[in-house]
Amino acid sequence: LDDPGENPPPPPPAGKDADPPAPHVFLARDTRPTGVELAAAASAGATAAGAAVTDLGLATTPQGHFAVYAAYRGWPRTEADYYDRLARGYATLCRFESTTSENDTNDPNETIFVDCANGVGAQKLARLLDAVQSANAPLSLSLRNASSTDTNGSLNKDVGADYVQKEQRVPKHGGFSELPTGSKCVSIDGDADRLVYFYDDATLKKTRLLDGDKIAALVATRVGELITECGDRLRSELTVGVVQTAYANGASTRYIEDTLGLTTTCTCTGVKHLHPAAEAFDVGVYFEANGHGTALFSDAALLKIKQCANDPNGSAKSKHAAASLLALAETINPAVGDALSGVLVVESILRAKKWGLHDWDSIYEDLPSKQIKVRVFDRSVIVTADAERRAVAPEGMQAAIDVAVASFGKDQNARAFARPSGTEDVVRVYAEGRTSDIADALALAVARVVHAHAGGWGTNRRQP
Repeated sequence: LDDPGENPPPPPPAGKDADPPAPHVFLARDTRPTGVELAAAASAGATAAGAAVTDLGLATTPQGHFAVYAAYRGWPRTEADYYDRLARGYATLCRFESTTSENDTNDPNETIFVDCANGVGAQKLARLLDAVQSANAPLSLSLRNASSTDTNGSLNKDVGADYVQKEQRVPKHGGFSELPTGSKCVSIDGDADRLVYFYDDATLKKTRLLDGDKIAALVATRVGELITECGDRLRSELTVGVVQTAYANGASTRYIEDTLGLTTTCTCTGVKHLHPAAEAFDVGVYFEANGHGTALFSDAALLKIKQCANDPNGSAKSKHAAASLLALAETINPAVGDALSGVLVVESILRAKKWGLHDWDSIYEDLPSKQIKVRVFDRSVIVTADAERRAVAPEGMQAAIDVAVASFGKDQNARAFARPSGTEDVVRVYAEGRTSDIADALALAVARVVHAHAGGWGTNRRQP
């Protein structure tokens, strides 16, 4: 358990035991044709090792995580239980915020166009929609790129959250480029553990992306508001923080710290680092820029919030806010980032704040950024510290990066770092600045530093 990603979840509440008891393995698979054979092989191996096995069949990655988490905590854990939990929390939030105002820009009946990346999330979203509608809550989805089988390599092919976030463009398939300007769109990935929103801005005449940074800021905004409305006592008793990586846009960090007054902390990339860092807070929010993330409420925090909701001496405002926090916690998958849960969380917050996508997008403006890959012979020569934001080896490289950053002046919001890839012999350079020209020039300057100090390939000092 030295790896932070291997820390177990909180133990079951007093009086409850894990159900089923350990050792127990839950198996799930996606729509790829190899899934059945791989699941059978994994089941045989787990059985041979002495574990009982539950085959969840076709399921999203977050549904598999939820089954394990719920079983460990002694909660109801079937697929139907998963849908019921999310739908119940969302419906409660919708009932709380059922009143509208003249300036309401978020139509509760507005269709959300969902790019399902030809993954398992399509059929699971359809079932979640059924559960939401059974709970009499408003939600209208148009599911696209919703192939039920991956027989021709269509899974995540030019579609999905990763494609939209990295390419900064709408999915290549599904007719998204033909939708009316301003349509509310969501892209999830093939196993439905990440999501990003996007829309066409009529004024700027360009596609606007609301990525994981914007989702984290939205969730943190709402959580902070509700805790404040609960009163000074609860606000003083709960720690609330947002966990980011070095890739989080600097504008998002400033918004969370300066506008919301919340704490941020930076970790190495990867959910195995972000999730335990979020658990250090009473309420911890984390999202990577690619849209993978969630919000975590500790057992102690939930108990205090419940006490506030049931306080006979509390004001109607504080009790309403506490009840909203409890419903929000129920709408969130506590085990891991979940695109299905994420859609409900985002929509409930937009509904509560009476915001459209443009309102949400306007909470801060991203600083322009640029990423470059530098090919090197051996990425292991680079050693980083400070959540991968500083290079401590090879000698002299960080000092040269600092010089490059400083050359743009203190008022240009220039920032850059270089970190080795975890999967290939490349070094990933990230740079941002007040303008696109600054970000591009800084990224190129740092790429040259990496090439010179870390054994880069070729002579053009960029990826060959």
